[in-house]
Amino acid sequence: MQNTNDLKNYTLLITYLHEQELTVSENGFSSINAPISRTTEAASTATEDEHNSNNNQFLTEEEIDEFIITEQVAASEGNNGPIDSAYTPQPLQKFESRAATEHFCRFYAFLASFKFAVKHSMRTTAKKRDNKIIKVELKCTHSGKAHQRKSTEEEEAEVDKQIGKKTSAKRNTSVQAKSECTCTITLREEWAGGAWFIMHQDLDHNHELRPGDRDTLFSGHKYMTDMEKGLIRMLNDNNIPTKQMVSILSYLIGGPTALSMMKKDISNFRTKINREIKASDMTKVLDYFRKRQTEDSSFFYKLDLDEEWRVRNLFWADGCSIEYYKEYGECISFDTTFMTNRYNLPFSPFVGITGHAQSCLFGCAFLHDETIETFLWVFETFLEAMGGKHLVTVITDQDKAMKSTIQLVFSNATHRNCMFHIKSKCYNRNTKVFSQHEGLYEDFEDIINNSVTIEEFETLWVKMIEDKNLQNNKYMTKMWQTRHRFLPVYFKHDFFPFIQTTSRSESMNLRMKDNVGPTYSMMGFIREYNCVIETINKNKRLEESYSNQKTPKEFIFGYTIEQQATELYNQNIFRKFQVQLKATARLSYKETEEGKTFEVWPKSNQIHNVHRIR
Repeated sequence: MQNTNDLKNYTLLITYLHEQELTVSENGFSSINAPISRTTEAASTATEDEHNSNNNQFLTEEEIDEFIITEQVAASEGNNGPIDSAYTPQPLQKFESRAATEHFCRFYAFLASFKFAVKHSMRTTAKKRDNKIIKVELKCTHSGKAHQRKSTEEEEAEVDKQIGKKTSAKRNTSVQAKSECTCTITLREEWAGGAWFIMHQDLDHNHELRPGDRDTLFSGHKYMTDMEKGLIRMLNDNNIPTKQMVSILSYLIGGPTALSMMKKDISNFRTKINREIKASDMTKVLDYFRKRQTEDSSFFYKLDLDEEWRVRNLFWADGCSIEYYKEYGECISFDTTFMTNRYNLPFSPFVGITGHAQSCLFGCAFLHDETIETFLWVFETFLEAMGGKHLVTVITDQDKAMKSTIQLVFSNATHRNCMFHIKSKCYNRNTKVFSQHEGLYEDFEDIINNSVTIEEFETLWVKMIEDKNLQNNKYMTKMWQTRHRFLPVYFKHDFFPFIQTTSRSESMNLRMKDNVGPTYSMMGFIREYNCVIETINKNKRLEESYSNQKTPKEFIFGYTIEQQATELYNQNIFRKFQVQLKATARLSYKETEEGKTFEVWPKSNQIHNVHRIR
C-alpha cells in the first residue's frame, strides 16, 4: 500500500515523543504524562476497550492498515461510505482542551490524506477571560472558490492603474487548489475553561484524496508537548528570536526533519504568551519594583499617571546606578530616539562615564511623549532620585523641548548638542555643494575639529564661506548661528570626558534593540535592562582588579612623566595617555619666550601631512 511504511514510521515517532512527554509547570519540569482525550458513550461506536486504547496510546500498525483501507473505500464511494473507526471524529465527541480536539481532527485528516485549516474562530467577550477563543471552524484546504485567472482586459486595466505610481518587483506566488469542498468540523468550548466538543461536522469531499502526499499533510500540526511549551516560554523570557528557537528545538529533538512543528507554530505560540502577559504587564512591573525596594532600600522608582490612573511616564534607578552617579555624575548623555516596547514609549537612558572610561547607567525612563511637561517631570524625578545632586555637563540631540527644560532644571549645567548628528545633516543636505567645491570637505573638517581658539575658528569659518561663496547656504548659516552649542573649541574648559556626541546613549540603545523587539513587554525589557546593569558592574570590578594587580610592562619613551601617569591613572586612562604622548613625537617645537611661550609645528617627514599648519 502506497506510503504505508512512512505512515507507520511517523506514528511510531509520535508515540515515542509522547511517551517521553514531560509536564512543565511555571517553575520547571515535573512528572511524566501521556496525552488524554475523552469521548461520551453516544459519541463513538467503538468498544470500551478500543476507547481506553485511544485514551492511552496511538494507532497500532494493524489499525493503520485497516483505517487506510476503510478510508480509501469511502473515498471511492464519494466519501460518504460508512466508516467505523475510533479515529474518525463523531458529533458531540469531547476532549479535554482545544489543542487535544484539533490534534485529533488533524490526525484524522492526516490518515484520510487531506488537510484542515482554521477558517473561522470566535472569541469570548468576557473581560476576565482575556479574549480567549471559544469556537473554531476547521475546513478542508480545498474549500472556497477556485482561483480565476484574469483576462487580458483585466490585466491591462491593472497596468493602467499603476501608471504614474512607484512599482516594485512582483513576487511569483502559487495558490492552494480550491474546489468548494464542504468538509467541515466545528469545535466549541463546552463551558468556561472546560472541555471542548465537536459541535458539527461534514466529512464529505468533492475532490480526490492523495495518500501519496501524506508525508506533508501533518507537518506543523502536531501540537506542542508541555515540555516544548515550557522551553519556548523560557526562551521567550530571554528574548530569543523565533528563528533561533526553531534551531534550538531542532537540535534537541534530533534535527529539522524530526521537528513536527513549523516556525509559524512557534511564532503563534509566542503571540499567545505575549497576549497573556499584556493583560498584567504593568502590574508585574510594579510588583517587581516593590519587591526590589524591599531588597534594596536605595532602589528608586516613580510613576506619572494620567486622569484615568494609567501609567504615562515611568522612571527607575538601581542602588548601584545611584552610587555611580555619586561618583561619576558630573557628565551625562541623554537621548530619547529609540522606541523599544509594544507601548511605543521612547526608551530614555541616563548614560554616564566611569573612571575607567566605560559607559554606565544612572537611571532609565519610559516617556509618553517628548514635550516640555514630560521632560520637566523626568529631569525633576532624576534629580530627586540622585539626592538633589546637580550635574555639571550634559550632551543631547537638538530637541528644542529638551533644551528649554534643561535650562529650567539644570540652570548651572553646560548643555552641549551632539556634533555627529549636526555634521551628518550638513553632509546630507549639501551633497552637491561638497562635490562641486574642491577642498571644501578638508577645510570644513579641519576648521571644526582642529581649531585651537574661538577666534581662530570664527576667522577661518568666515574665510571658508567667502572663498566658496556659501553665504546663501541655509544649513551652513544655521551651523554658524548655533556654533556655540556643539563645536569642540567652545567647550575646551568644560568637563566632557572622551565624549563629543551622544554615541554612548546610542550604543546603549543598540544593545537594547538587539535583544528587545518592538512587540516585547515591559517586563521583558526590564529583564534585559538588569542584564545590562550586571554587565556594567562586572566590567567595573574586572577593570579595578586589573588596575590594582597589573602595571605596564614597558614605557614608550621611558620619560618620568610616564612613571607619574602609572601612579595617577588606572589601566584604561593610562592607555589613552600613552596615545597622546606617542603623538607628540610627530611635533617639533621652539621656545620663543623662556619658560612661557613655545612655537609648535608638525615635522615635515610625516606620511600624513596636516591640512593646515598652525
